[in-house]
Amino acid sequence: MATARARRRGGLDRKVSLEDTFRRHADWEAGNGPDRGQRQCAAVGWIEPRPVARAFNLATVHQFAVGERAIVVGAAVFDGVEAPFAMYDQHAARTFRMEVLHRPWWDLIRRTERCPPGFISHYGASSILGGFGPLLPIVASTAGRRRIANRSVRWRNRFAIVPPAFVAERPGVSMQALDDFVVLDLTQHIAGPYATKLMADFGADVIKIEKPGGDVARGLGPFAGNEANSEKSGLFFFLNTNKRSAVLDLKSDDGCEAVRALAERADVVVSSFAPLVAGRLGLTWDFFRAVKPDLSLISVTNFGQSGPYRDYRLTELPLYALAGEMYSMGMTEREPVKMAGTGALFESGAAIAPAILAAAMAGKLSGEGQHIDVSLAETHFGGVDRRHATAIGFQFTGRRTMRAAGGAAGMPGGIYPCADGWVEFAAAGVRPDRVADMLNQAEWLDDPQFQDPQARVLPDVIDAWNAHFIVWCLDRTKREIWAEARRAKVMCGPLFSTEDLFEDDHFRARGFWAKAEHAAMGAVEFHGRPFIMQEGGWELRRPAPLLGEHTAEVLEECGLAPALVTRIIAAGGGK
Repeated sequence: MATARARRRGGLDRKVSLEDTFRRHADWEAGNGPDRGQRQCAAVGWIEPRPVARAFNLATVHQFAVGERAIVVGAAVFDGVEAPFAMYDQHAARTFRMEVLHRPWWDLIRRTERCPPGFISHYGASSILGGFGPLLPIVASTAGRRRIANRSVRWRNRFAIVPPAFVAERPGVSMQALDDFVVLDLTQHIAGPYATKLMADFGADVIKIEKPGGDVARGLGPFAGNEANSEKSGLFFFLNTNKRSAVLDLKSDDGCEAVRALAERADVVVSSFAPLVAGRLGLTWDFFRAVKPDLSLISVTNFGQSGPYRDYRLTELPLYALAGEMYSMGMTEREPVKMAGTGALFESGAAIAPAILAAAMAGKLSGEGQHIDVSLAETHFGGVDRRHATAIGFQFTGRRTMRAAGGAAGMPGGIYPCADGWVEFAAAGVRPDRVADMLNQAEWLDDPQFQDPQARVLPDVIDAWNAHFIVWCLDRTKREIWAEARRAKVMCGPLFSTEDLFEDDHFRARGFWAKAEHAAMGAVEFHGRPFIMQEGGWELRRPAPLLGEHTAEVLEECGLAPALVTRIIAAGGGK
């Protein structure tokens, strides 16, 4: 985790021994190093657990035991900066992992009366001399020491200290909300990748696992330069910014071993395997729970992990028909139609994102992971495109949703053509005085049938009124009509095309559009952050990855043997 962030933040050495750290610190104190911000950041990296002569001071140490787990939290004081950290054993890996605690967590632990339920706490303070050797009896609870003795746990270079303050002070580098959050992404297509994209864009290290040949989204357009190429899919690009791609053959023993190693350092795993497929691959909840007890698995499937529909296959069309709002879409005299594009799956992805964060928080607080069961059908039925509102309406009144076209059906009301596109008026006819003001008191408005409140609801009268109004609209652009409507306080909105929005002054002024350089697509400008945070918000660290671009990198970070990494790359086509 520390290595990943160090790489993202400026290419620090992958391994930094404790001796090197203190030597550099001494050089800095002597004025032989770079400025303060840079020298603090240089301490970020992996720390090899071998004895050193210099003291490593811990201001406070709290030791917890959860079952047989050994957990230690503390605050190391380094260069005058208090850096909260946690160290706990990774069961399957037989190693100890040290990671940074975010400040709210550290404050929670320091308040003894608010310690999480199930934790047995012991308190003390220590100044640790001689490196990590004397640290052993302190970091392990009684149960933890027993496990070390019984299983001959071999201490490997699995320690990492990444004080947030160090990175935050590096010139030109800022912390993001989800820094130090590692997501193992086993999803493909749209819904799952959009959820993990939101994690990646706000700082998480999202490791995207792709099958040989890549995510199916790589084959979906539009394509840059109108060239059907798996590295030029605009859809894939948008869904996978800031992620790292590793290609694994999950049907092989090597691929399964790689997933195990990656899961050991992840905070959550997000999967979109169908239940039967997950079972065949062996990548079930039992598998991940055995790898790391506090690891949560978010399973994204069509209908969930249980129920009569569990194993049904779907595309977005039947999914939207079954659980979405298709019944009310389209013209009254025609069959229902689906919402254009794949917007429903993006909305499902937005619903999956808080599930990921909730699972991670629950794991941190309880020390136990959870299996989160996400049904795409239920995200549609419960919240996509008005379906929840129509379900509530039927529940309380028995009312069936009507299917009605949105064309011109008022005075004015609905969608109208104009000189350069379309505009929509919403219930504007209830204020004929404002409509008359918008139309600059046009003479045809004086027709008696247009003045009679009872006649104004008759279809023939509405058609006669619209015959005049459409001519007025066709003489003007949508922005001109919108301006007149705003002046007269008439509810109206232009139907902007993507080109309109791309050139719109408002979104340009707010910096909504982002730019990236992609190895295959060249310069790409795309819509960026979904919201603005004062600190720690959206940031483009890297464009969408090439297929398998980071396979060797992420597997080496997990400590896999070079021969195994080479074999995996040869089998999967990664890099």
